[in-house]
Amino acid sequence: MKFGLALPSFANRIGSSDAPSLEAIAAYAQKAEELGFDSLWVVDHLLRAEPLYNIVWHDPTIMLGASAAVTRRVKLGPSIFVLPVRSPIIVAKEIASLDNLTNGRAILGVGNGWFEKEFEACGVPLFERGSRSSEYIRIIRSLWTEDLVTFSGRFYRFRDVRLEPKPVQTPHPPIWIAGGSATGENNQKIERVLRRIAKYGNGWISRDDVDSGTLEKDWSRLRGFLGEYGKDKSEFTFAHLTWAYNTEGKVDGTVRQSLSQYLNSPLEQVVKENLIGDRSQITRKLEKLRQIGVEYPIVMTFGLDHEILRFLANEISPSF
Repeated sequence: MKFGLALPSFANRIGSSDAPSLEAIAAYAQKAEELGFDSLWVVDHLLRAEPLYNIVWHDPTIMLGASAAVTRRVKLGPSIFVLPVRSPIIVAKEIASLDNLTNGRAILGVGNGWFEKEFEACGVPLFERGSRSSEYIRIIRSLWTEDLVTFSGRFYRFRDVRLEPKPVQTPHPPIWIAGGSATGENNQKIERVLRRIAKYGNGWISRDDVDSGTLEKDWSRLRGFLGEYGKDKSEFTFAHLTWAYNTEGKVDGTVRQSLSQYLNSPLEQVVKENLIGDRSQITRKLEKLRQIGVEYPIVMTFGLDHEILRFLANEISPSF
């Protein structure tokens, strides 16, 4: 397994505007690289979502650039860009520039999004999010890999467009797509999501709020769709977003409240579905994820917790 870290570029208390400073996040990114983490990720939320995610979030593109400036080895990416509310041409330029400036360290993580207010504010109908994501990925890939691009789609049409600089990675930076089963979603919708991931993605970022049985079922279906599209599993990355917290037999009261609110779930369920517990509990959960097929956990930490970084790097990851 390789481990990624989602930088806590947001306030660590529900209802708070007290997001970490640039200096603090930079030090955290450097510590993660020093400890051997493979990648750094930044969450994307345009607006505060009340009551869920009722906190301040820094812009991910700015944070990725800042992280690139203070690191030398780790890969960098958004986890994830809410792609339908962004211009695919601008996203292609941003990630190509990031890849070029870091000598090939960019990964593009994208997803459909869910917060209706963000779509409303950007003038994008929520019901178009899946179709837009599919089209936008095609545009981004074309702009990265072709000299002059002509495109005619449902949402974008243009002729003889040249995007430079091109990415360093060939044929292009990996595109990892988020999504999967969630409570209340019908089977037909999940199939569309998993097919999109298989058809357009180089990797999958699975949800942090699902049980192992659901995760295993989604992965089985996704592998089938990869086969249908003629893709080799060895060239596709199965990543999994998960919270990490070392309880040492207890859960801090602030953490207890915030984790439940972040995921809109009872704490017991949050603990069960994430890397929360003592050393042996976290090890067992990771082993279960590995058995399912997860090869790339992306951990989220509660605030700028340097201790959990050292704990994961020194006591957990060597076993995997």
